[in-house]
Amino acid sequence: MSDPAWEPLSTLGPKPEDLVRTENLAAALRPHGSFDTEEGLNLRKRVLGMLNEIVQTWVKEVAIRKGKPAAIADSIKGQVQTFGSFRLSLNTQGGDVDTLVIAPNCVEREDFFDTFYAKLAAHPDIKELRCVVETVAPVIKLEFCGVEMDILFCRLVTHETIPSDLDLSDTNLLKSLDKKCIYSVNGCRVTDQILRLVPNQESFRLTSRAIKLWAKNRGIYSNVLGFIGGVSWTMLVARVCQLYPNAAASTLLSKFFYVYMKWEWKRRTPVMLRTPESHPDMRLPIQPWDPKINYADSWHMMPIITPAYPQQNSTANVGKSTLAVMCEEFERGFNKMQAIEMDKEGWDSLWEKKDFFSLYNHYVAIDAESPTEEVHREYEGMVESSINSFVGTLENEPAVELAHPCTKSFTLKPETPEGSWHTVWFIGIKPKPVDPASAQQDKKSLSIEAATTKFYEKVRHKMTKQWPGENQPNTHVRVDPMKSSKLPDYVFPNGRPAPVAKKRAKGTGASGSASPAPTVAGTVPAKTSTAASATAITAVAAGAGTPTAAASPRLPASTSQSSLASPSIGTPNGAAAANGNTAAPSSASAGAGSRRSEPGSASGADAGEPSARRPRQEQPAVESILDDMPLTSPSVAAPPIKRAGFQLKLN
Repeated sequence: MSDPAWEPLSTLGPKPEDLVRTENLAAALRPHGSFDTEEGLNLRKRVLGMLNEIVQTWVKEVAIRKGKPAAIADSIKGQVQTFGSFRLSLNTQGGDVDTLVIAPNCVEREDFFDTFYAKLAAHPDIKELRCVVETVAPVIKLEFCGVEMDILFCRLVTHETIPSDLDLSDTNLLKSLDKKCIYSVNGCRVTDQILRLVPNQESFRLTSRAIKLWAKNRGIYSNVLGFIGGVSWTMLVARVCQLYPNAAASTLLSKFFYVYMKWEWKRRTPVMLRTPESHPDMRLPIQPWDPKINYADSWHMMPIITPAYPQQNSTANVGKSTLAVMCEEFERGFNKMQAIEMDKEGWDSLWEKKDFFSLYNHYVAIDAESPTEEVHREYEGMVESSINSFVGTLENEPAVELAHPCTKSFTLKPETPEGSWHTVWFIGIKPKPVDPASAQQDKKSLSIEAATTKFYEKVRHKMTKQWPGENQPNTHVRVDPMKSSKLPDYVFPNGRPAPVAKKRAKGTGASGSASPAPTVAGTVPAKTSTAASATAITAVAAGAGTPTAAASPRLPASTSQSSLASPSIGTPNGAAAANGNTAAPSSASAGAGSRRSEPGSASGADAGEPSARRPRQEQPAVESILDDMPLTSPSVAAPPIKRAGFQLKLN
């Protein structure tokens, strides 16, 4: 690193108090499962060995089926490699294992998703098996002896067998790979480069464990929902380790928050671990990240660039709202570290869980419904992967200042075999304030009709690709806007906070508002929601196996006022959740439950448990354009899609 850009900011070693604080940090992390147990590690190694046996048997069977003599087929081998947190030795209790199956040229991707999938499905210790094909790196997800695994596939067309000493860091291997294989193999290549570029792996690992726990508890650990995932957080930590190569983990943690609090995100300054490689003679189907050449790269909000060629931005999903939330958390983290270093607070204050459902007055709930558990595993992934674009459309509305997705979703299980499965996500909406003095003169409005239409179409497109033809399952997705007072009970595991009386602005009337209450334009009269779908729903809390009492699967009766029609979209062949006269029950207002964090790049994170003692923040004197908005969500059959707009007007 002779280039000054890669020189460290400080080479000072730790002071005695830094070492003591680092020991306290490690002790504070242990109760949270940040270190895997010896039993857990041995189980993962045993499962990887079993998976390798399945792969070798499968490769031999494919080779024989494609005409290879049995004697030659015996010598044809595949290989299983790990990447991500397990390869970095950052695995936590209950964490998943990311793996890559490397196959010789006689095995194709179709074999992987056909015969290999069937072999996995027949194994008695494997469950929750599903394929995610429509992604840049297609993956098989499963649970093997209780260990969650993601299995990617790479075919080396230049190899008749895979040698045991295969070096994936060799860039020449990429020349013969297709686009999906390059994305898949880059997981291992990036992981190896991170380990090579980090000066002190012990301090790097302890700091990474603390950052992972902090990010999950603060609700900013999810690549699929527009925040950033495990590899991106790891690279951020690795860059700080390069800047302070001799610092103790506790010091690195403090520097982490300071560096990224001060980082020039507004100028889209990228975070890199090395000078990007250049191979102009290598024609790959994937172009390296380069905003000077690729104009689209210049629009990435928070570029964190992978160190392996072809370098990519691992945070392309980040939007302006999620970036704003993360920047706020960087600043909070720095302030907490200042207090910890002065012995004013303990380590647990740093990763205290965020109370997401007391942050905003207005929320949007997205409810995915499926008839069976097997279908639901597929369908909820389609819906979840479409939420980020929905958030992007919402945050660009002139009346919206912030659209904040909650990284924790809630799965509602049916109590009867005939019932439906539901998964619900929530988005907090922070509207731009309106000056009461000018509110009567300027028309202000907020509409989510365009965002909802685009979202439905995106989900429908994914359904058509996943289930082509006539045999599509009877699935539905609906969007329900609601005020915080109408949030379902299951989002408050510690009990619903006591309502706080809103302070009345000086000179306001009985309603407490200086401007006329907004009205909903272009809506249909509401009908009191009935139990049109008499599904008994029981919610299961995350990590708990005991069902809790379910609430009535219906919207609160108090919402039956001037209404917002937020349609329910069924399958493209015309199935619908309800007819135009009866509102379908909204599972966003039903039951109580949660969903385990999804692994890998599509992972989510707990947004935290709300405290029953903490009141919601008081509103400023300037009134929100959404205050006093009556909200209901009668269902509208589709197709055709006919919806009343989410349209608010101030007279």
